[in-house]
Amino acid sequence: MCGYNRLNGEPCCTNHHLLVDILRNRWHYDGILVTDCWALNDCWEPDTVIPRHRTHATAAQAAAAAFGSEVDLECGSGLAALHTAVDSGYISEAKIEEHLRRILRTRFRIRPEWFSEHNHGHKSLYSDPARVASNTLVMLKNNGILPLKDPRMMKQIAVIGPNAADSAMALGNYNGTPPYQKTILKAFEEDIRHDMFYSSTYGAIFASVYFDTACHLADNGYKPGRKFWKQIAKSDVVVFCGGLSPALEGEELQVDMPGFYRGDRTAIELPAPQRNLIKQIKRRTGKPIVLILCTGSAIGLEEVVDDVDAIVVAWYGGQDMGTAVVNALNGFTDGFGRLPVTFYKSTAQLPEFEDYDMSRRTYRYMEEEPLFPFGFGLSYDHFHYDSIQFDRPTLTVSGTLVLDSVDGFRHSQREVIQVYLEGDGITAPRRQLVAVQNATLELITPGRNRCRFSIPIAPFWLRRYNEATGQMELPPAGTPMRLSIPNGATVDFVW
Repeated sequence: MCGYNRLNGEPCCTNHHLLVDILRNRWHYDGILVTDCWALNDCWEPDTVIPRHRTHATAAQAAAAAFGSEVDLECGSGLAALHTAVDSGYISEAKIEEHLRRILRTRFRIRPEWFSEHNHGHKSLYSDPARVASNTLVMLKNNGILPLKDPRMMKQIAVIGPNAADSAMALGNYNGTPPYQKTILKAFEEDIRHDMFYSSTYGAIFASVYFDTACHLADNGYKPGRKFWKQIAKSDVVVFCGGLSPALEGEELQVDMPGFYRGDRTAIELPAPQRNLIKQIKRRTGKPIVLILCTGSAIGLEEVVDDVDAIVVAWYGGQDMGTAVVNALNGFTDGFGRLPVTFYKSTAQLPEFEDYDMSRRTYRYMEEEPLFPFGFGLSYDHFHYDSIQFDRPTLTVSGTLVLDSVDGFRHSQREVIQVYLEGDGITAPRRQLVAVQNATLELITPGRNRCRFSIPIAPFWLRRYNEATGQMELPPAGTPMRLSIPNGATVDFVW
């Protein structure tokens, strides 16, 4: 998708250097290219309110420039001008046919049954959405409350919070309409009815689920009912489903409240109503709290991290995120994921928004310790690495992953092996992910509590920016380099 802005003075959607020289020729991209909505209109349409590029006199000229620069589809109203552009000699019919072939080729790659009204709603045509959501879950904290266990003690669970029963939240934004959906609350309720939480020794693990919205995401407009505190005190564990929502973070939203403005975030902390309620529950009842964070971005948790017993980031997990969350909380998962972004302590740890210097941004250049860095994530099981080796000719890291202990109910366990390149933070990032691999151990097979791994590192990821040439280049021969594996070992070598 080509954007609204200009690059080197030329609007992105008519930028031949960007779309042809770089995207098509250098990066060899052969898929379809679409404009952001009404981005092409900015090139020709007059407007007295919103600033426009106005780089082309007519819609026909803008359309010819865009489709001549490899744009295949437009979200806007300039496409109709292509007929005029052809008649005026701005663009050839052969070029139009080239775009049409690319669009049709993409359409044919998509399974046609997905678009049949007769098949709509059949789960057999879709991948397993609960498993997909499960693979994205990240556990940031666990003091031992998870997986939920000891059926003799668990007679009621409180599933509360503004995201517990919100089906729209789970879909994020710019989403389709799924054939079915299951919220976190619904998953708890259905699994209890289906006797998922049943022990032949102790009977039903949970006799009931108590639900209350408890608070709004970011304003004080909701007060829990009279029975709220009595039910919380009666519950054995509190699952608080909070975080953010596409109603707060997104594009051009009509939102203006503390921490949020028109879809942007002016502060990264967990909103005050949620922080305050979590602290009240901890202070008034002392009940263990499992915080489920639904979010599309990092959240500053410094003020509440000590008030909760476990934290699981569920993002906007899609149509069956409820099943994924409930399975994970009860140990029916083969592993958790790792953070794709850094969770800073608070807004104070971020540079000013207008400051484009990378020196304090992201895990690659931060000097301070964030609350949870990029790549962080806990597991129910405990591993260690053994016999780490590095083969310089093939740039391959190898070793043995050893499973020390198991906690949960699984036949296999997945671990995410990460390899980082260490730098000085000046000529190269302080730390940069250069390779990642999933490793699976079969827990029910004797002698399979360990596995060998071998991870090749592509030279592409070892490049550095050369100020003199303005290009990303491999380091000069003789440059000392260091690789590291979290909780593993470091390897030094010379390039």
